[in-house]
Amino acid sequence: MIEKYSKIIIDAILERKEIKLVDWSDIDFLKLLVQASHNRVLYLFAKKLLGLGISFPDKHKDLILDVIKEGEKNLEVLRNTLLLLDDIFKKEKIDYLVVKTFKYFDYITFDVDFLVRYDEFKKVIDLLIKKDIMVKSHPNLRTQGLHQRNCFKSGFLKMDLHRKFFWLGIDHVDLDFIWSNTTKRKIAGVDCPVPSLEADFLFNNKQLVYERGYITLLDFLAVKYASDEGLNWEDIMAQVRKYKWDGTFFVLLNWLNYMHQEIFGRDMVDVSRYFGSKKYNIRRRKLKLPLIYPLKEVMSVFKEIALNNKHIPILEFLYYFFAMGRYLISNRLPFYDHWYDFNKTGHGKHIVANCIN
Repeated sequence: MIEKYSKIIIDAILERKEIKLVDWSDIDFLKLLVQASHNRVLYLFAKKLLGLGISFPDKHKDLILDVIKEGEKNLEVLRNTLLLLDDIFKKEKIDYLVVKTFKYFDYITFDVDFLVRYDEFKKVIDLLIKKDIMVKSHPNLRTQGLHQRNCFKSGFLKMDLHRKFFWLGIDHVDLDFIWSNTTKRKIAGVDCPVPSLEADFLFNNKQLVYERGYITLLDFLAVKYASDEGLNWEDIMAQVRKYKWDGTFFVLLNWLNYMHQEIFGRDMVDVSRYFGSKKYNIRRRKLKLPLIYPLKEVMSVFKEIALNNKHIPILEFLYYFFAMGRYLISNRLPFYDHWYDFNKTGHGKHIVANCIN
């Protein structure tokens, strides 16, 4: 079973015929759009609703049109940011990859993550400064801040420069693995160099449990469509086992299968093929998106880090409890504020982030 508003969002995005059967008089339309925003598909959802030719009250249609208009402004800034990076690095003949940004659909993002060669990190920092881009340290200097800089330029999205990924102070994949079998993907209409399907799949999954602690519809569909393309699971599992997060990965795959069963009626991946007879039971419940990762499993992630890496990322541990407590009280997701200003509807109070510097 899928929660009512989650199902409407899913049916619209997948263009299922059930979306034409919705009784819109029974729907809190603002609540529906806020939930689509929490799932990072607000722009896509609005475009689908308009394209499906559904008859709405004028006030709903005006809101949909405004969401699309604001979304297209933000997509243009994403496009310009990607073109800026490409222009800089092509002229200087510097290898780079746009990472964790390709999601199969147009969506609104607050930043662009890009990776450069480890030994060119300082060179790239100096180059960006020469191009009038402000480069700042990452706030967590003990973990990700060792290998990341946050970059800003007026009129563009925030750009996160990486030389490796070090969430929670641990390594996750080989750098050679990331740089092998790179390809190109269109993001906001721009051809971008990106890691292999397997590397991006691992990044997306790793971020869900090691940073966010919840799974949005956008992230789920990105993982699902990557799986549908055909993944080299031997390469994926070799990285997972090398860096000792196979326990976390096993649990995550089971939750992704649960979501896939509810939405598509079948498993996404044959977990037994890679984990044998190992079992993980999920109590059936009504699926509501985004899916908030169970506290028990979040604690298991921190336990896994403590056992395998002999340290506990205290700041991230404390922030998780702060952010999830805030979510329960105010419905504000960790690591996410709305890009669309719902406050102009005159109903409720919503935290809005400005994507553009």
